[in-house]
Amino acid sequence: AGPLLGALLATAQLLPLFEYARFYPRPQPGSPLGYLTAGSFGLREWLRLLQPDLFGSPLDGSYGPDSFLYWETRGFCGLLFLTLAVARVLAKRLDGPARAGLSLVLIALLLLPGRYNPLYYVLVHLPPFSLFRIPGRWVWLLQWGVALLAGGGVTALAQRRLPRRAVTQAAIAVLFALLTALVVAGLERVEALPLAALLTMGLAALLLVLLVPVSRLTAARRRRAMRLMLAVGLLELVVSWHGFARTRPAKDLEEPPRLLRPVLLDDNKRLLESGLAAGTDPRVVSNSGLLWGAAYLRGGREALMPTPQLAVLQDLDQARAGSSGRFQFYLDRYSVRWLVTSQPVSDPSLREVLTEQGATLYENTDARPLAYAISPRYLSAGEVTTSPEQFVDVHRVEVAEQSPDRWRLRTRFPRPMVVVLSQSAYPGWLALVDGEPSQLFGAERLFMATLVPAGEHEVTFLFDNAQVWLGRALNGLALAAWLLALMVTLPRPISPRPRSREPLPES
Repeated sequence: AGPLLGALLATAQLLPLFEYARFYPRPQPGSPLGYLTAGSFGLREWLRLLQPDLFGSPLDGSYGPDSFLYWETRGFCGLLFLTLAVARVLAKRLDGPARAGLSLVLIALLLLPGRYNPLYYVLVHLPPFSLFRIPGRWVWLLQWGVALLAGGGVTALAQRRLPRRAVTQAAIAVLFALLTALVVAGLERVEALPLAALLTMGLAALLLVLLVPVSRLTAARRRRAMRLMLAVGLLELVVSWHGFARTRPAKDLEEPPRLLRPVLLDDNKRLLESGLAAGTDPRVVSNSGLLWGAAYLRGGREALMPTPQLAVLQDLDQARAGSSGRFQFYLDRYSVRWLVTSQPVSDPSLREVLTEQGATLYENTDARPLAYAISPRYLSAGEVTTSPEQFVDVHRVEVAEQSPDRWRLRTRFPRPMVVVLSQSAYPGWLALVDGEPSQLFGAERLFMATLVPAGEHEVTFLFDNAQVWLGRALNGLALAAWLLALMVTLPRPISPRPRSREPLPES
């Protein structure tokens, strides 16, 4: 009942997630094995579980190119907690939480190796595993299982139910694994570790040796020793994971690049980054990267649909390598106003704004606005499509209101026109003309459009997804059910029975 109630409480997020998942590129049965097993756990990935910065840190840019999506596939348990988890397994007589933790660990050990596990060659073609790629992402199962086992180990140690032999064997195994990791990494990499990480790792290794006799201490001393070990374990988690928690600073996600701040004044801020210079911040470049070998399109606060976006990237990449006229058309088509590139560009419609750190910022003076109108002749089979071979006469429309889920436009044309909104056509968008529903069409594979009759009209694009409202309703019902169950199961105070008054004896 618990997992079901938890799923119902999350329906406001889960239902839109399932609906939007079909817009994401999923692994196909005929996909190359290298594509399906990218991010498999090799020897280095396993050893990084003992010390994340052992083979490079994202903070100083020393993470190697072999570290595939390290911000998604890295785990860390801590030496002390890992030892307690192993000791809990070796102690046998597992209770429910320990059995659940061991099951999660075994599943993770099966999935994480990916291409290095022969059985995975079969699993990768069977649902639900065929729906996912990058086996390293299953590391969360491993950490969840280790956390359950470590919690059981702490409880058993406090109650003197953890055999000394199990603790000794676990400590020896973890110390041997740590020594192996240090040897494989090499002296140069070990010396490059942050001082705080080295100190906490050394302190944790020392406490592993002292962990063995803890079960023989008196109750008071055992409690003090366990408090010290738990404090060091938490410190080890915080210090050693520090580099990964700061892989991508929040300011890099919230603020535009420094190069662009002086010129981003218009509502159309769509940007194309192509071939960023090596002199720019390596932390930002290594995290953002160039998707699929092509530049990527970024629409400010509005994201593009992943699957069509890949096709757009291919268009831009192929056009960039070909004629400049075709590349310019695609910049206009997708409302790309700003272009940042380290390569020289010669086009009369691209105005050079400034050069900084080896990259040049160009303004595309011919970029289409985010909302515009074109002739209905470009509307065919429910899709608005333009091509480089055609001259496209674009007409501006007045933007009266703009928000993430609502655009209100005003049009005045002597003949019928198609109004295009350069925003992602996710499920749930509606088109209204003068308050009445209007048919919604696709536009340029990414955007949305509607047909507007001649005259003066108000056009509204409104996001009103039924799955979101259904999820919220189920979310509310589940919350009410949880509160009701909580009230029913709360212990009630027992009122004392009134004493019976016995009659006084007659005198």
